[in-house]
Amino acid sequence: MAPSTANAASSLVVLEEAEVDASEAIGWDADEPHSTVVEVLPAEPEESEALELGRRASASLSALARTVKFLDASLLQAVELCRRVPDAIQRLERKLAEERARFERARERIEALERELEEQRRAVGEFKKALLDEQDAFLEKVLDEHERELDELRARLAARDASA
Repeated sequence: MAPSTANAASSLVVLEEAEVDASEAIGWDADEPHSTVVEVLPAEPEESEALELGRRASASLSALARTVKFLDASLLQAVELCRRVPDAIQRLERKLAEERARFERARERIEALERELEEQRRAVGEFKKALLDEQDAFLEKVLDEHERELDELRARLAARDASA
């Protein structure tokens, strides 16, 4: 009957396929193998220390295994994210190119509108000057005509004053 090494860290030893003489007393079939758990107390302090160190080592290994599993999952996630970075960069580059083209079109449209505005200002200025020149010429004609009429009226008035 050899103790199982899997349960040695818990101070319990499982006796595998042990035949128990007392089985007949409690009604067990003596030909059937049984597993029985027996608590074993360490005989020496070195054994107790070895068991405690074994428990600590097992706990450390369990924590290390969890850490490795976490790091593995984190690494896989990081690799997946890194794999997606070039696609994201390409999408950003396309978007940037689209925005640059849109900006260039807007800049060209603004320049065209500014040229058109300047042309309209020039045309309005020319029209205003022509209108003012035309109005000046009209007013000059009206004043000349009034001046002639006044001269005629003065001449008639002078002729009537001379005849009266």
